[in-house]
Amino acid sequence: MIANLENQITKIMMFTCCKIVIGAKRSCICDLQRNKVYQFPNEFLKIFNFGSNETDIVTINEEVANSNETCRKFVADLSNMEICFDSKKYTNFAPLKDDNFDEPALITNCIIDIDEKSNYSLQKVADELDKVNYICLHIRYFKHVNIEEIKNNLAYFDKSCLRSIEISFNTSDEIFDEDILELKDEYGRLCKVILFSQQKELTNVFGNDLIIYRTQNRLTDQSQCGYISERYLHAQTQFFIESKNFNNCLNKKISIDKYGYIKNCPAMKENFGQLKCESDFLKIIENKEFKKYWKINKDKIEECCDCEYRYVCHDCRAFTKDNKPFSKPLKCPYSPYE
Repeated sequence: MIANLENQITKIMMFTCCKIVIGAKRSCICDLQRNKVYQFPNEFLKIFNFGSNETDIVTINEEVANSNETCRKFVADLSNMEICFDSKKYTNFAPLKDDNFDEPALITNCIIDIDEKSNYSLQKVADELDKVNYICLHIRYFKHVNIEEIKNNLAYFDKSCLRSIEISFNTSDEIFDEDILELKDEYGRLCKVILFSQQKELTNVFGNDLIIYRTQNRLTDQSQCGYISERYLHAQTQFFIESKNFNNCLNKKISIDKYGYIKNCPAMKENFGQLKCESDFLKIIENKEFKKYWKINKDKIEECCDCEYRYVCHDCRAFTKDNKPFSKPLKCPYSPYE
């Protein structure tokens, strides 16, 4: 028998792609479909009915929502931002499951650092990465480089299984967006280019799969990584789920530093071999020491565990407060307690 909707109660419910993360003093709504984050004071948490399980559909407690003008305005703002909606079919919506992250690739991302003295074989890197079915590649040049050299290096990965490529480099040459677009035409998996040592700060987006950042900063070495900022929040479903279950920086990550040493991150001291010697990525990623950081998620990190941004914020284990593995990232200026 079909239920009579006219007799069912209308409820205000959150879209399942909008996840609430509770912090010490503030909370936030992560819109994982639009890549947006909305922060709000914890006094508004009383408006929400969370259910008995974390994955239950979140609804609005209308009695509380209508208790004063401030609460009414808050719910109206949520509706205007398409965070919540009215429905008589609220029981028909499946919640977003975020308690399990599964990625078939043995390695999801790789960073390769190159400077003037780097002399390791990119062909060997490409061959080893193909064995682990990697997904994303980020090449960082700690030197001035031209388009022709970049083309020559990308050619090593042209027939690989990866999905996306990012490039960061310094350049004093006049490199125009058109030059990058030509590079994109030749290497279609190129999705992000960051040009350092530029005259001004500029961001250009081309379609859905190419971003060109220009910055006045200079890229000097691996010590520049690890900066945490609200500018870099990433509210995307896969990243959110991975952050809840694993370390979103080091999980399934492998790196080659400028000397050819194989590491979790180029900024870390510990290495697991050098490309000049006999190296096997498959054996390296099975090493328990190599994977020891993979499961340090934000809920296990001091201060981050109380932060409302913890599942949409990048982590850093290379530079931590007091140099401890479970300490807050050293370069994070934000405090969830203030």
